[in-house]
Formats: sequence, C-alpha cells, structure tokens
Amino acid sequence: MSNIEQKLPCEVVQDILPLYHDGVCSGASRKMVESHLQECRTCKTLLQEMDETEMDMALADETKEVLEHHAKRERTLAYKTAVVIAGLLLLPIVIALLMTLPGYSDLKTDAAIMASMLLVAGFTVVPLLSRGKKLAKTIVASTAALILLIFIVEMFFDHGGWITFGEIACSTMFGLSLVFAPLVVKQLDLPETLVNQKALLTVAWDTIWFYLMMVMFAIDNPIYTQDLFLPGTFFVIFGWAIFCDYRYLPGNGWMKTAVLSLLIGIWGTIGNALGWVSISSVTEEGGTKMETPLALDGWILGVAIGLAVLFFIIGLIRRNMQRNKQ
Repeated sequence: MSNIEQKLPCEVVQDILPLYHDGVCSGASRKMVESHLQECRTCKTLLQEMDETEMDMALADETKEVLEHHAKRERTLAYKTAVVIAGLLLLPIVIALLMTLPGYSDLKTDAAIMASMLLVAGFTVVPLLSRGKKLAKTIVASTAALILLIFIVEMFFDHGGWITFGEIACSTMFGLSLVFAPLVVKQLDLPETLVNQKALLTVAWDTIWFYLMMVMFAIDNPIYTQDLFLPGTFFVIFGWAIFCDYRYLPGNGWMKTAVLSLLIGIWGTIGNALGWVSISSVTEEGGTKMETPLALDGWILGVAIGLAVLFFIIGLIRRNMQRNKQ
C-alpha cells in the first residue's frame, strides 16, 4: 500500500487536494494524500497556496464587512447631522410665520427668509444627504436657491420687474457657470457619444448664458443693442477659437501656442482698429487730462506673428526629437 501511495501521480493528488483541504475526503484518500505530500514539494506548495488563498479571502470578506459597517455608521451620522441642521434652518421660518399671524411680519419677508434658509441648506444639508455626485448636487441646489432668493428680493422688495430680475439672474448664472459648470458637467452621466465632449458642452453652456445675459441687457436698453452684441460676439468668437485650438487642433503644446499667438494678434489688431481693445496715452493740457487711443494695429500683429513663428519652430523641433527617440 505504501508503494502505491508513493507512486500516485501528482495529477490524481491535485484532483483530490481541494477535498483534502476542505476535510471532506475519505480516510483512505487522506492517508494517500498525506503520504504523497511528504515526498512531493509541488503538491505541498499547492496546498499551502490554498491555505493562503482561503486566508486572503477571509481577510477580504472581513475588511469588506468592516468598511461597510463604517460606511453605514458614517451615513447614519450624516443623516442625523442633516436632520439637526434642517431643524435649525426651519426655526427662523417658523418664527417668521408666527410673527406674520399677528401682523408683525409679512409673507414677502417670510419668503425671503425661506429662500435664504434654502440657500444655506444647499451648502449643508444636500451634501450630507447625497450618496453620490455630492459636489454637483450641492452646486445645483445652491444655485437654484440663490436664483429663488434673487427673484424674491427683486420682485417683492426692489420692485424691479421681470426684466431687471432677468438681467441679475442671467448675469449670476453666467458668472457661476464660468467657475462651477466644469465641475458639474464632469460628474454628469452622459451618453457614450458625449462622454468625451464634456469640455465642449461646458463652453456651449457658458455661451448660452452669456447671450441670455446680453439679450436681457438689450431688452432693458434697446439703444445699446449693437454696442452689446458686436463686441460681445467678438470676444465669444475669440474664446471659441482658443478652445478649438487647444482641444481639437493636432500638434504639440508649442504648436498650439503658436496658433494662440496668431489668434491674439488677429484679435488684438481687429479689436484695436474698432476701438474694442485699446491702449490709450494720457496727456494733460491746461489742467485737463486727455486720453488718446494708440494705434497699435501693426505692432500687435507683427509681434504676434513673430512669436507664432518662434513657437511653431520650437514645436517642430520638439516633435522631431520625440520621433527620433521612438
């Protein structure tokens, strides 16, 4: 029997090894496996790996359980904190409503207080209750509360009307979009065709709010429509050109900077000629200061072209060096 046990092939022992490891094989099989393991280092190593794998799996399960328990505690604590903060924010609203009943306050004041508390809740309660995309949800909720507060103040206190509210709201949205839109768009779940176009969506979103702001200003001051839209569109085109240069044009950073220099030259030259981008010299005659716009068209374009050529040559050299390394 001992000779048979020692001559068992490794393939047979390795087939039985999982049953031996789990302690479910028969006594005879156990004796044969143990006898083989005394002589075979390969199968013995395999058994040790099974032990280590089982230990790793147990440790992973325990770690997962600990992390889930910790996360649950954190969510519970966040929920309780959010409830407490929400209760504190409700307190001024309740007090204002109670003051309204005997006539010490009015509904427009209550509305302003409610919108203010919603704004604070957007920064505090929303991130505590959100499980995912906290930053995006916080920005959206806070922005909505801020626009509501602007509406209440403008319509009920300043009596500015819809046009004035539109000017302030669109200007606020444009300013906030420039800073926070990239952060919100980054966390959006977009269709596959738009996943790699988040920068394009951000710039388009900013452009929409810019023109809505211009429209509201033009409605309020129709005589300035041309003065608003022509320079505004000029700057928008320049911004889009810079975006397309760095986002879509081929070439390295030096080449794209060369294109940027050329764009700045063209933009500055046209803007200076039309008076939208100008540098003035200040002179004083008889105690009166006078500003005289400087005609810098040729200088701006010349310097820009020179820098563009320099950056493009550096870009070509860098590209050739990288190709030679490959």
